[in-house]
Amino acid sequence: MLFFSLIIACISLLNLYTLFNAFNYLKIYEQDLIKNTVIHNLQTSIIENNSNFENYIMYSDENALNQFNDKVPEIWSNWKLVQETSNTNSDAYFQIYAIRYALLAYMESIDKTQKSMDKDENSFINNLLKTRRINGYIDNYLKELVHIRLEEGSQLYSLQIGKVIKIRMVSFIGIIFISILFMIFGTYFSESVTKPIRELADRSLKMAEGEFTGNLFNVPYRDEIGVLTTSFNKMRTNIHEMVQSLEDKVEIEKRLREDELKIADMNQSLKEAQFLSLQSQISPHFLFNTLNTIARTSMFEKAPNTVKLIESLSNIFRYTLNRQNRIVTLSEEIDILNEYMHIQKIRYGDRLTFRIDCDLDSSEIQIPI
Repeated sequence: MLFFSLIIACISLLNLYTLFNAFNYLKIYEQDLIKNTVIHNLQTSIIENNSNFENYIMYSDENALNQFNDKVPEIWSNWKLVQETSNTNSDAYFQIYAIRYALLAYMESIDKTQKSMDKDENSFINNLLKTRRINGYIDNYLKELVHIRLEEGSQLYSLQIGKVIKIRMVSFIGIIFISILFMIFGTYFSESVTKPIRELADRSLKMAEGEFTGNLFNVPYRDEIGVLTTSFNKMRTNIHEMVQSLEDKVEIEKRLREDELKIADMNQSLKEAQFLSLQSQISPHFLFNTLNTIARTSMFEKAPNTVKLIESLSNIFRYTLNRQNRIVTLSEEIDILNEYMHIQKIRYGDRLTFRIDCDLDSSEIQIPI
């Protein structure tokens, strides 16, 4: 803002300097034009009045004489203006007062000529010639005064043209200086605006790729660029904290999932241990009862039932000892169940009856043990 004020002040001073000198030169040329104009007006009024006098002499026109007399005050008024405006040096002073005295002589000679018109022809002619000769003097004085004014105008022009060239040089140097200031400020301003924006764009791309590390971006400005960078830093910090919070939640959920899987495995292992414990409790008891049954049966019978009991028990032991995998077919389980129930049937006799209903292809169905 200060730089803008300085630039505006420089431009204003340069314009004021140029305008002041331009108005000054216009005033000088206006005064010079006025001087030439009043001389021209005096010359014109004298010529017109002399024409009125000649018309009066040639045609005895009283109207021309009246116009001549009416024109005389205007002539002296114009001479007074010439004396006030063009009396700038001794030469001009001499010509101006020469015109005055010549006009006085001219008026006096006209008066004599007018009085001698009807009296003495020789005197009239002499006075008329004298009047015309004085009018010639006046015309020469006026031409000399115009020449003096032209020389003064030429000198004035030569003097002013040097000042104009000087002003032109000052204006040109001022324009170059202001242009250089504009270029320097434009470069600085462009860099101060575009550099933070480019930096913000680069950091935005990195942030879009998930990179939130690095120092915060700060600018030494309190304008819109400073507000933008401050807001960007806050947004980056908030997004980083949000992403970090999400990552922490994901990690916690992952650990919870792993713990759940571990608990599920432990529960499965516990169930298997309980089942094995139950089997270990059942197998000795079953073996003990079966052996008692074989012993009692062998006391009453000698062959069939004892052999069947022994075969059933042997099949059950073989099935239990040979199960290396955890999956068996349903038909195998049914066979073992039949062996087991056969033993129990012999043990309990008519008190126990059983029946197996299975309409499926049990050899294709697998079950865990």
